[in-house]
Amino acid sequence: MNNPVNEKMRASHLYNQIIHSYIFLISTDESEAINGFFFCSVRMRNRKLYYIEFDELNKFITTVGNDYPVRQSFDYDEAIKDYKIDTHIESN
Repeated sequence: MNNPVNEKMRASHLYNQIIHSYIFLISTDESEAINGFFFCSVRMRNRKLYYIEFDELNKFITTVGNDYPVRQSFDYDEAIKDYKIDTHIESN
């Protein structure tokens, strides 16, 4: 936390970090209003602690709410010992 780094990430990575969070903490300002969240998944817990401002998270939640998947594929990846999921959405 002493050396913050701005990092862009795909929406799917953000959702994964939050859904599978090992750490999820609310950040507040001086008036105790929520202004953001600290989080990381079980896999990232020893590598990174992410922070997102409340307004940015709201944008991502809106994106998810407007996402209409039409097909998904699940492929097991031996290198990571987990599935890679590919979701296809409707084009407007």
